Amino acid sequence: MNIRPKTTLFLCLLLTMSAFYGCVEPYDITYSLNANVLSVEGFVSDQVGTTVSINIARNSNNSYYSEPLKKCVAEIRASDGSTIQLQEVADGIYAAPANFKGKIGQTYQLTFKTPDGKTYESSKELLSTSPEIKKIYQQFDPN
Repeated sequence: MNIRPKTTLFLCLLLTMSAFYGCVEPYDITYSLNANVLSVEGFVSDQVGTTVSINIARNSNNSYYSEPLKKCVAEIRASDGSTIQLQEVADGIYAAPANFKGKIGQTYQLTFKTPDGKTYESSKELLSTSPEIKKIYQQFDPN
């Protein structure tokens, strides 16, 4: 029996590919975390309009959902000793007074207490100036 080299190469390639295809088993990643995860989002700037969003995220029966954490007592503590009370303005949304602005060079820390009595606090963060923009340009790339 005489097999040509091109045919042999094709058969070897076909057998190799089928061996790899036969070894691949799909892996279904399923997380079974049935716990509550606290999600806090917000920032202090030197502009008015500081708000903080506090949510509780849950994964139950492979279904993820998030809901606002209502009725927390929240405040921002500044390094100058002042405390800014946050008011719940919508479900899970806590806002500083309308005239509150952060001061460059001070540190700020968020603390809040949940309705079930747990207390949380962020690390102290320094409010610094935005970096100077030295150059702005645009460039169109047709590709």
